[in-house]
Amino acid sequence: MVASDPLLQLHLEPREPIEVSELTAALGSLARQYQDFAVANGLAVRTADAKLLVSTVSPGSIDISLLPDWVVAIASGPLLAPLIDKFGLLEKFAKHIKGLIGFFQHDAKAKADLTVKDCDDAINIAKPIAQHGGVQTFNLIKEQHIHPIMVMDAAQARRVVERATRVKTEIQPLPSGPEKKQRVSMTWSRLDRDKTTIGGKQSPDRAV
Repeated sequence: MVASDPLLQLHLEPREPIEVSELTAALGSLARQYQDFAVANGLAVRTADAKLLVSTVSPGSIDISLLPDWVVAIASGPLLAPLIDKFGLLEKFAKHIKGLIGFFQHDAKAKADLTVKDCDDAINIAKPIAQHGGVQTFNLIKEQHIHPIMVMDAAQARRVVERATRVKTEIQPLPSGPEKKQRVSMTWSRLDRDKTTIGGKQSPDRAV
């Protein structure tokens, strides 16, 4: 990392403590979205090669600074390395996240290219504030200058979670084969009062 490299900052001001699992799920979804973005924009050949790194975590409000693994990006296209606009690419990724979250803030129907994972990622990113209140902000930071990209309060976050969950049910493929259900009640339609049948004979007991 070079000191002048731009950063994507996730700034959280929750009204109550956030569970570690919720925060890690949000960061994991940001990382997954970056993997697809990196491959689509020539920053990596495979999604497994694209890494979104945490550079700093600040106390007080939760400030997490993220940056791409530029070493991998440059290795993927060494001839284009001098032409890589780090700030421009990071801004493009930040706006990609803004577009994903913004889609679920409106009553839009599922897009053709929207996936179940996109819905899960939107839910994970919005969930910490949706569950615990407060405000979430995405900022781009370049040479100590802060450029706000997106601000989401608790009401907006809950709307994202609700609509992403609804859209997910619309596009999720139906399970193949008979549906399995757990913890359902058993109703006896016939219960034999005789002794237990042995010797390979069929029991007359019946239940649904």
